[in-house]
Amino acid sequence: MPLLLTEESLKQNDKLTVRGYIHRTAERFHINLGEDDENLALHIDVRFDQGSTVLNTKKDGQWNPVEIRGENDFKQGSRFELTIKHNVDEFEVSLPQGKTMTISNRLSMGTIKMISIGGDINITDFLLLD
Repeated sequence: MPLLLTEESLKQNDKLTVRGYIHRTAERFHINLGEDDENLALHIDVRFDQGSTVLNTKKDGQWNPVEIRGENDFKQGSRFELTIKHNVDEFEVSLPQGKTMTISNRLSMGTIKMISIGGDINITDFLLLD
């Protein structure tokens, strides 16, 4: 169930929480934050087929060097919660089991104008808190 929001904005120090259910046979799901599809300040790609979580950014349609985090903390066929805090210089991603990942705000994007979520999940809650 894909989700695309272009009318909302995520400003510095805001938090985005996504809750949902991961399909039993899920291969991947992603969350993108940015200006548009060509300029992503944060790309999170959970890859069950590779057992990893990938963080990246995209500028003018070109992907930057990927940051692969080896262990995948998400489980197929289960509920999940993921929270992203938009700090000034970085994004802080809170994962299941209390783990946290950070990635620098490489594009220095102050306001996120587009949020897209897709892949092998069903979203049950979407919260944007300032």
